[in-house]
This record gives sequence, structure tokens and C-alpha cells, in this order.
Amino acid sequence: MQGRVARKTGAPTGDGANVNTYRHTTLVAMAISLTAAAGCVSGGDDFTAEDEKRWKKQILEWDGRWAEQQKVNKDLAVQFPPIRKEIDSVKALVRQLWRLQETYGTQRMQEAQRWLQALESSLGDIPKELK
Repeated sequence: MQGRVARKTGAPTGDGANVNTYRHTTLVAMAISLTAAAGCVSGGDDFTAEDEKRWKKQILEWDGRWAEQQKVNKDLAVQFPPIRKEIDSVKALVRQLWRLQETYGTQRMQEAQRWLQALESSLGDIPKELK
């Protein structure tokens, strides 16, 4: 996937480095066209040179921020697999606990039914006159 370019937009598809390069190239082209247009309007080469310096500085700052964010993303990605394993083990324990509770409830219900049947059968032995 690395290095592929979309047909209509010319934007790269694939990893973040290519996207950042595309952004950088696009921003530089925009900066040059804007500074050239500003230079034509104002008529000063000093303004154009200063504006190009500002754009280059801003683009370097943006690239630095992207690089920092990518480092943070990589650090976070390393932390996810152990957490996912722990979540899976906790899910398994919850399922086991749920089955245990179901079994316990079923057993208590059966015990109550047996007790009720024994009570009814013992009351059934009482003569009708006493009932």
C-alpha cells in the first residue's frame, strides 16, 4: 500500500509518512503561491522573503507536532495488547461467575420445590377432619 497515489486527488494512500509528505508539499505549494500573489500585490520582495520564512517555520512546527503525535500513538499502541488480554480474562471470569450464579439459583429453587412437596405430602397425611 505504501507509495500508492489516489487518481483524482493525487493524495497518497497508505502510511502516515506519505500523508505527511503530501501535506508538507501541499502546504509549501500553497505558501509559495500565496507569497507570490502577495508579492505581486504589495510589490515588495522583502515581504515575500519574510512570508516564506514564516511559512517554512510554521510548516516545520506542524511537522514536529505530527512527529510527536506519532510517537505518542506508537507508545499507546504498545500498551493495548496486554490490556486486551486482561479484558478477555476478566470476561471469562465474569462468564464463569454468571454460570455459577445460575447453577446456585437453580439448585436453591429445586431445594425449595422439594421442601414444598415434602410439606404438602406431610400435610396430605393429616386426616380430613383436622384440616
